[in-house]
Amino acid sequence: MTQNPSDPAEPAQIAAALVLVNTTPGKRTEPGRRVLLALFDAPSHTRAVEALEEELGQVVNTHFGWLCNRVAEELKVEPAGMSVLTSRTVGADGKVRLTLRPAVVTAIGTFREHSGIGTLDGN
Repeated sequence: MTQNPSDPAEPAQIAAALVLVNTTPGKRTEPGRRVLLALFDAPSHTRAVEALEEELGQVVNTHFGWLCNRVAEELKVEPAGMSVLTSRTVGADGKVRLTLRPAVVTAIGTFREHSGIGTLDGN
């Protein structure tokens, strides 16, 4: 396994991992995908965790964390966790924010139509 740099892999590799994880059956996949797309669609691909949870429910740590761990497994990077797809900062207001990593933004933007990632409305 390789260490997790700021971008864990090339966009095409990330997209392939997202496709594989997105096709995994189970109740964790959809909520995690919704968090991923909410981050992608946000200005600067950044959202406060609190705002995500208000909008989508208490899914960030459990479901999005699961999605990130599965992507890390597919990419064979360590450490696993949300740091594979996002960076985490604390704003002046004390709120924790997640920002998608640049290669993840490129992967979703380039491969969204063909990846099975879809949109927030499930299309």
